[in-house]
Amino acid sequence: MLAYEVAHAMALALIERGRIPVVECTYSRRWQRESLARILQALPSTTAVHVVECVVSVEEGVRRFRASAEHQATDLTEQLVRERATDYPYTREALQLRSDTGEPEQLAQVAQSWLSAQPIPVNVESWVAAGKP
Repeated sequence: MLAYEVAHAMALALIERGRIPVVECTYSRRWQRESLARILQALPSTTAVHVVECVVSVEEGVRRFRASAEHQATDLTEQLVRERATDYPYTREALQLRSDTGEPEQLAQVAQSWLSAQPIPVNVESWVAAGKP
């Protein structure tokens, strides 16, 4: 949980300095989403929150897991990768990028274009509630 709290505290510090942060975390669990929601409460209610979700096929997720023997998540197993790729609680208002269909630079351009179009912000309460227990 500490990693999420640190990421969220850094995001808030950037916002307080007039910057727009990008927070890269899995956010599959409700408590992870609640942690971010607590930080968002410090912001004006008019603050728009946008979510970009990277989608990967089960096969590609497993391939990447097998290829990264030094993965940071020491509790991650191939079975967990399969479950997460299958059961991730995606968000209707989010931009869903197929991360196995393009280069990172291309996907970043898609996300930037999407954000430039001022998409509908995520309803944070609904997003939190949709997280896994």
